[in-house]
Amino acid sequence: MAIETFAWATPAGVSGTPAFDVLKANFADGYTQTAPNGLNNKRTSWTMTFTGQEAYIKAIKDFIDRHAGARSFYWTPPLEGQALFKGKYTQGHKGGDVHSLNVTFDQDFKP
Repeated sequence: MAIETFAWATPAGVSGTPAFDVLKANFADGYTQTAPNGLNNKRTSWTMTFTGQEAYIKAIKDFIDRHAGARSFYWTPPLEGQALFKGKYTQGHKGGDVHSLNVTFDQDFKP
């Protein structure tokens, strides 16, 4: 199965939080040695909120549901190149036909 691409425009206010996985050794003399843990030791988690009419929000929700938190998709974060991510969300209703979807994309390194 081909890997899909998340094609909706990234909303204003998106926020990315990188996490670095490092190995650390502390020595008796106070010296500390650190090194990256593996080739992909930086993972970034992005949060954003989509707000709009039901059809717009439902299409984004359906895309994330289709991947079920288990299959990766491509997305291009701000100031970075296209990468693989897995998604999750919380949904809200603003009233009338206005809905919101608070989305978190966690970087992944395999489909």
